Amino acid sequence: MSTHAAWRAAACALAIGLLALAITRTRAVPGLVWNDELVFAAAGRHVADGHGPLSSFYHPLAIAARGFPQPDVHMPGQAFVLGAAFRLAGTTETVAVLTSRLAFLATLVILAWAIGRRWGGRSGMAAAALLALFPPEAVFAHTAMSESVFTLITTGFLASFLGARERPSVARAAAMALVLGAGAIHHETVLVYVPAAVWAITRWPSGTRNRGLLAGALVLGACLLVATPFYVARAPHPHVLSEFLISDETPAERAGTLTQNVAANLRGLPFPPREAWEWGHALQWLAVAAAVAIGLRRGGERRAVAAVAALGFLGTWGVLALVYPIGDWRAVRVFMHAMPPALAVFADALVARPAAGWRRRDAWRLLVPAAVAVVAVSSLTTLGRERARDDAFGRAYSDFLVRSTAGHDVRVAVAAKAYRYGWDAYPVAVVVWDATDLRRVRLVEQALPVDAIVVRKQERRRFLRGLEDGAYRRAFAPAATEPFHDRYQVYLAVGARPEISGPGASVRRRPPG
Repeated sequence: MSTHAAWRAAACALAIGLLALAITRTRAVPGLVWNDELVFAAAGRHVADGHGPLSSFYHPLAIAARGFPQPDVHMPGQAFVLGAAFRLAGTTETVAVLTSRLAFLATLVILAWAIGRRWGGRSGMAAAALLALFPPEAVFAHTAMSESVFTLITTGFLASFLGARERPSVARAAAMALVLGAGAIHHETVLVYVPAAVWAITRWPSGTRNRGLLAGALVLGACLLVATPFYVARAPHPHVLSEFLISDETPAERAGTLTQNVAANLRGLPFPPREAWEWGHALQWLAVAAAVAIGLRRGGERRAVAAVAALGFLGTWGVLALVYPIGDWRAVRVFMHAMPPALAVFADALVARPAAGWRRRDAWRLLVPAAVAVVAVSSLTTLGRERARDDAFGRAYSDFLVRSTAGHDVRVAVAAKAYRYGWDAYPVAVVVWDATDLRRVRLVEQALPVDAIVVRKQERRRFLRGLEDGAYRRAFAPAATEPFHDRYQVYLAVGARPEISGPGASVRRRPPG
């Protein structure tokens, strides 16, 4: 176990990461494109401006439940990371993406160093190379999504886990707990790794074990005391489960809904894979399964690391399968954090020297990285096209909204798919209205002074009839711009902005601007 070999592996991992970023940069369409990264970036601007992790985007039911403003629906870790970056280097898309690139490079370096120190430099370099190649790790490094930073956190836990196995000490127990506690502010999913930390400590000698468990519990408890208020303060009813959460179903009916969701997720497993994202998700399943098989066969520390990978992957999948529809690229990105330990075990087996020495028949091992490369190229192509399409639409739509609201004091707008506008027109708050349901629009308008509403073509007649019938507190007139894509037309409020009143309305001050 050479420290020099570990540092050489880390240096090679850095070079591999830089090469992977350079190769994928053009095709990955760097910048703020996807909805979630625009949400994170806007929250980061609020943090940088001293408002705290407030959101610029709201679900209509969240406004009805808690008023305005509110924190984002996500845990605020990514907003804090982006906020710090914005304060240091300026509020730009380049800075937002830079945080993910640095996290990606740091992940490779830490993985190569930790594995190289325990299993040899060749294993460390192979683990970093396979992770850099594995879809969609490098692609997400060109976004402001939270996955790159979260994968860095879980890789830090893996390094502390290996350190705890090597040399028991109270400090190492506290380090594992601190990584998990800090990670909980980023994603509560990190808590699926708590059993691995407890198991590592329980393998220590009795005296150190008891002190380590106590220190770990105190550190993790203190971190969770900090994280829990953020969890509780998150915006309610944020996603596709909102209808389920507010439904009037009986407990038996709710249980049936969960059962149906699990069944649908099981039917949606990516076997046999057809689409690019299904190939990527199938590759994740295969990587974890291979790591477990290798770990069981080789035993020792490989088995322990494989168990960490299985715990992170299956623990996350089990929770999501119960309460969330798994689909599209979400099925790939939400499990990225479990890939470093799985690929470390897999890569170590690939480069392990056979007992009889290397022979020509061992060339089959090259098929594994070659297959991963094929899926990676396919994923990059598909993601690149998707991001380019979303980017073109988002920028054109945002430009349309900016032109439509020019010269008007717009602070709150109701619009579908207006995430880019929420970033471009910051600090304008956008109530994201994806359902074809004007009742929710009226619900928001009664609780909050809305300055602009984007009405879609199929709802225009009902909206105008609602204005005539007095269903809205304020009068709205169409903006001078032509409808966007012949579907979206902006209506601007005319007259004075009323005070916020009514049930659920917040009396908290809005952010400046």
